[in-house]
Amino acid sequence: MAVPEVDKKLLEQLEEMGFSLARAIRSLHYSGNSSLEDAINWIVEHENDSDIDEIPLERIQAGKRIMEAKKTAEENARKRMIALREAEKEEESKAREKIRQKLEADKAERRSRLGISPVVTSSVQSASTACHVVQKKSAEVSKPVTSTKKAKKAELLCDCLRSLRRYHKDEDARVKKAFQILLIYIRNVVKNPDVEKYRKIRLSNPIFQVHAPDACV
Repeated sequence: MAVPEVDKKLLEQLEEMGFSLARAIRSLHYSGNSSLEDAINWIVEHENDSDIDEIPLERIQAGKRIMEAKKTAEENARKRMIALREAEKEEESKAREKIRQKLEADKAERRSRLGISPVVTSSVQSASTACHVVQKKSAEVSKPVTSTKKAKKAELLCDCLRSLRRYHKDEDARVKKAFQILLIYIRNVVKNPDVEKYRKIRLSNPIFQVHAPDACV
């Protein structure tokens, strides 16, 4: 059970005037803790009330229950709003995914009709993936080379690919084309390990100059 919070100074003054604690608290509580005069006027007007000497604990408890119920309702409303927004976002995400899949399917169908091979959907193959391909292709080269030299060459090429991707991070299309050109060179070496011309890159080659001038060789 809780006692109403009232102005302590006014409460002391009322008690000094001879009013009981319960009557003083009740008068201050219902007069709004505004002034000593208002509290006295309230006592005069309600001195014949049967409960004037009772602290209004029940009403305070009811007020608290009302406030708690209001807070609970507001919290539930907030949770419902959040759940509704999340559901809307999920629906939007599903709709976008359906549209993306439809566009990809249409694109694949058009390419199939034109006899064009499918392309990778990602904008640019990552440097780590390219390094994996390089290391795999290097391991397939049949020309005898020590494992240490293989590792060093593969790591050097990986560093070059990472540098190429890092220094041209805003040129996805150009980096992708450069990776494709470099992978063509690697495939040529793998398929023809004994042909000397495939083991060198002619820097004056127009294709190399246009698409991979900054690549490490």
